[in-house]
Amino acid sequence: MNQSFAVKQADTMDRRVGRGRYFEVPSGSLALFNMATMSLWSASYDRWVAPALRRHTGNPHGLTMKQRVGGGLLLATASTAIEFFYTELPKSMASFSMSLLYMAFGVGNLAGALIVKVVQAASGRGGKTSWLVDDLNAGHYDYYYWLLTGYGVVNFVYFAWCSWVYGEEGKNVEWEEDDDREQPPML
Repeated sequence: MNQSFAVKQADTMDRRVGRGRYFEVPSGSLALFNMATMSLWSASYDRWVAPALRRHTGNPHGLTMKQRVGGGLLLATASTAIEFFYTELPKSMASFSMSLLYMAFGVGNLAGALIVKVVQAASGRGGKTSWLVDDLNAGHYDYYYWLLTGYGVVNFVYFAWCSWVYGEEGKNVEWEEDDDREQPPML
C-alpha cells in the first residue's frame, strides 16, 4: 500500500499530453489516478462484479470476506512483480474497527519507510550505488519491488494461516439486531 516512490517515478516519466504536448501533468497529481481507479472499481464491483459472483457462488455477498481479503492480498502482491474488521465486529464497535484500519495504514507506512532505509543502507554499502537513488535509471528499483513482492508472498501465507486459525466467519460475533419495529410510545 505504501507508495513511497510514486512522485519520484512520475518525475522520470514523460508526462506531456495533448496536441503539441505542451501540457505536462504534475507528478504529484498522479496519485489522483489511483483514487479515481479505486472509486470506479468500487462502483463496478457493487453494480456488476458482486451480482455475477452471487450467481456462481450462491453467497449473497458474492465471495466470503476471507476470500475477498485473500484475493486482494494476492492481487496486491502480484501487482508489485480491510473490510474484515468492519464486518466481523459488532456495530457498536464500528468506529473502533475503522480506527484499526487506519492504524494498519499508519503502521504500513512506518514499516515501508523502515524498509526503504534498510534497503538504502544495505544496497549502498561498500560505495555501491544504492538500489533507491534519485536517478531512477541509475538505481535498481526492480530489485526493490521484487523484495516487496517477496514480502507480499510472506504476508499472504501469514494471512492464510490466520484465516485458518480464525475459522468460520461470524461465529465469534453476536450480531446486534436493528430494531426497526415500531416501538410503543413512552408514557
